[in-house]
Amino acid sequence: MKISRLVSLLNKKVPFRHCEKWDNVGFIAGDISGEVTGITSALDICGETIDYALKNKCNVIIAHHPLIFNQLKNLRADDYTGSLLIKLIQNGVNLIVLHTNFDKSIYNQSYNIAEKLGLQNVKPLSVTDYEYLYKIAVFVPPESCAALKKALCDAGAGVIGNYSQCAYMTEGAGEFMGGAASNPAVGKPFILERTKEIKLEMVFNECLLNDVSGALIKNHPYEEPAYDIFQLKNTCKTYGYGVYGELAEKAPAEKIIEKLKKIMSSAGEPIFTAAGGRPEYIKKVAMVNGSGFDFYKAALEKKCDLFISGDITYHRALELKASGLYTIDCSHFATEINFGECLSKLIVEIETEEKCSLSYKYNEKIQKNPMEIV
Repeated sequence: MKISRLVSLLNKKVPFRHCEKWDNVGFIAGDISGEVTGITSALDICGETIDYALKNKCNVIIAHHPLIFNQLKNLRADDYTGSLLIKLIQNGVNLIVLHTNFDKSIYNQSYNIAEKLGLQNVKPLSVTDYEYLYKIAVFVPPESCAALKKALCDAGAGVIGNYSQCAYMTEGAGEFMGGAASNPAVGKPFILERTKEIKLEMVFNECLLNDVSGALIKNHPYEEPAYDIFQLKNTCKTYGYGVYGELAEKAPAEKIIEKLKKIMSSAGEPIFTAAGGRPEYIKKVAMVNGSGFDFYKAALEKKCDLFISGDITYHRALELKASGLYTIDCSHFATEINFGECLSKLIVEIETEEKCSLSYKYNEKIQKNPMEIV
């Protein structure tokens, strides 16, 4: 698979446009025209993660945290960021970043932790972005309708929930007259033609707009097909930070804390701190991987007994304590080091759909928490 194709597929799964304005995601460094020889993942780009990629013959690293946040004014080996970029490029390793767009997707680390914790009825904690359905309506000769419908389905149109190949067809008549430079499929130039046509209507996700409209133009028998594309108010996907859900039965807080420590110990001993009064039992839990303080009020609104996140600073802890929401700071690192495991689900989907192998490898133990217990 071409790296450019991989980037395009990732953009469909976790749209780059859903990242925050300050973020830097997508294809960051390398040669996008090359072939994928193997993929690995990393929470952060560092010397160890590049060495792991080289050892395992992976020429693509998909990282969660951007290596480049701010504008680069130079590229130097005596600079931390510059040295890593030089090492990537010199060794032919390409860098793709999925950050806040990944955090808002169904693949994010919070879903993974919620599953391991045993939460049920898991939903996004704070919805920030929506994708809307579009509808295409095209007029086509009856004998060409089936072939065009198939082409549009192959491009992703006609999917509604658990149903595919959904379409509505209305019989009618169309009129047209070609000009001097026309080459009509039916009739002759300068003669008003009237012919049977079918109005074919199908819905599709807005991210498929170029694919669907391209398939229509390519597969329609007319030189100038007549069609309309509408944006609907119906939403088909939502994106947002964090998750919340409930345990099957309420459990003692101590039991939940111990389970969390086991879940987050894959890359070393986790560092936990807490704010607020610990409840005796816990039933409803909310979590936001990474730095999630800004979303604690959503956890309060959902009447959660426990809020899990990272990067809770002193003054934020005071605010959380005053709110009455029991919060455990598991560290930014521990709540996101499972990025490789989460990404594997997305990679498997791409491999299945594209009928290929991307030789995906990852090892959470390659990278250690830069903060240590002393």
